[in-house]
Amino acid sequence: MARLRVVPQDGSEVRTAVERVSEKLGYSLRAMAEPEELTGAMPGWREQLRRHRRDLTTVVSGLLIAIAVAFAIALLWPVTRRYGLAFGLFVVANLLPALLVGGVVAVGRYTSVLFPLFLWLGERMPPRHAPYWFAIFGMGQGLAACLFFTWRQLF
Repeated sequence: MARLRVVPQDGSEVRTAVERVSEKLGYSLRAMAEPEELTGAMPGWREQLRRHRRDLTTVVSGLLIAIAVAFAIALLWPVTRRYGLAFGLFVVANLLPALLVGGVVAVGRYTSVLFPLFLWLGERMPPRHAPYWFAIFGMGQGLAACLFFTWRQLF
């Protein structure tokens, strides 16, 4: 037989339970719920935000995205030669709007789904190297997922 427990209208019991869990995990419920109070208490927070934009992480992420662009442009000719003009135009049609509208920032999500590039890479990879590449990329993707789902920055 299931028992129902009535929670008070103000939710105080639920809030205290969440506070206890967040303290054990090391998070501050107040910081998540009321950020405007914290920003008023931190002098110079706008300057810190400006400095963060020029931080090393921004440079690293920009570099990785630029590598993805170079990778897509470098493989354009081999993909077109191997699979035909249709696949080459597919790569251009997906890459060009991203470069024109969003610059290098938006290209990472567009190059990740350009399957003709990855078909060509899979064809060129020696079969004996495949398990190692699968393991490396699988661990990298697992690490990225762990960082993403725990609200940590990737870079």
